[in-house]
Amino acid sequence: MRHAVVTTLALAATLAVTGAPARAQIVNVQGSLAKEPAAGWTSSLTAGVDWQTGTVELVRLAGAASAVYRAGPWLGLALVRGEYAEGAGVKLAEKTFEHVRGRRALGGRWLWEAFAQHEYDAFRRLAVRGVAGSGPAVRLVTGPRATLVGGVAYLLELEERSRLAGAADSGLRRWHHRLSSYLTGSLELGEQVTAGQTVYVQPRLDVADDLMLLSETSATSKLGARLSLINSLVVAYDASPPETVAALSTVLKVSVAITF
Repeated sequence: MRHAVVTTLALAATLAVTGAPARAQIVNVQGSLAKEPAAGWTSSLTAGVDWQTGTVELVRLAGAASAVYRAGPWLGLALVRGEYAEGAGVKLAEKTFEHVRGRRALGGRWLWEAFAQHEYDAFRRLAVRGVAGSGPAVRLVTGPRATLVGGVAYLLELEERSRLAGAADSGLRRWHHRLSSYLTGSLELGEQVTAGQTVYVQPRLDVADDLMLLSETSATSKLGARLSLINSLVVAYDASPPETVAALSTVLKVSVAITF
């Protein structure tokens, strides 16, 4: 079993252009599978801490754990994330995310995937979001320095919004049928720098203009054998967000990763 323990130290706070703590309901999990993992087990732990005192007081705790197993044509992924933030005695973030995915190579460049996930986000008024789906994917580029994978799947979605006094959608619980499509790739720009890009599009099958979008762009620069600098920009859009939640949000993150 191969284990990688990654400790992430935040170098810059999240930048939210919308001014509201909104996040899209899509979470990028394909970054964990951008490159074909080695046979056997690969596991990782990630921890992040922001602590600021003085005029502005802020505490942010974030963590994630993942495990990937590959044997022959089969691949499995399990991913868990969580985040909590508080500033000046006011809660700023509280969310959890769990995802499991199975993938089988069908021969040639073709794959088949099945997945399920659960999500909770207090500040996006998301009491529960559960999804399950399945569909094909294809390796479009498989070069030594570049990879590109595209996939499409049927997605069954359960969404329950948190209760909020005066909101018409307080406690609303709904089932949706969506088409989930993604395109994800990585490109080695040199021995020390790798760029990554993932785009998701998830329209409802019965209401085409009710869709969710996510674009995540990243650049990873190796600073040493075990040290990397990671820059990522996430742009997210939800055409039908809960009341009081912005439809569009962007997040810019800069972090350092130490791998053991």
